[in-house]
Amino acid sequence: MARRQKKKQEVSLFPFLDILACVIGNLILIITAVVLESVDSDKLAEQFANEAVQQQTEQNLQAIRELEESLKKLKQDSISSDARVQKAQQQLVEAERAQREAQGRLLNVPPPPPPPDDEDTAELKKRELEIKEILAEMKRIEAKSADKKNLDNTLIEYLKNQNEVLVLILKHQENKF
Repeated sequence: MARRQKKKQEVSLFPFLDILACVIGNLILIITAVVLESVDSDKLAEQFANEAVQQQTEQNLQAIRELEESLKKLKQDSISSDARVQKAQQQLVEAERAQREAQGRLLNVPPPPPPPDDEDTAELKKRELEIKEILAEMKRIEAKSADKKNLDNTLIEYLKNQNEVLVLILKHQENKF
């Protein structure tokens, strides 16, 4: 009887490497997104703060309008009766006080910052060009210094060889005498 040959079980690492490459790609994507989000978060926070101030200003203006309307109504109602007159006068005083407070709060709201102008962006571009030029100059200097190092090493080797030749010549002349 013939024996069955056992099949060799081989392990393929291709699926593992494929998954590993996908995971690395996803991690790079996530890191890039986080960095980009942190870069723009200051500008967004500033815009949200400005919008919040604008909304608060609009709410205050609406409150002032409502208070002015209620003030007009109270003035009209106060004419009709004496008991209502005293109550209306109190509400009128409170409304005027609230109006002054609201106007005071409106005066304390800072104006939104101006957007960057063309001069600022031109200055930024100019500085970026200067930085690129400096980096290019640094690379040229590094290349020159590498060339000089190679030249120095070649010169040192040459001088060593000349020194060995001189030593041999001196020994040869000593042997003649």
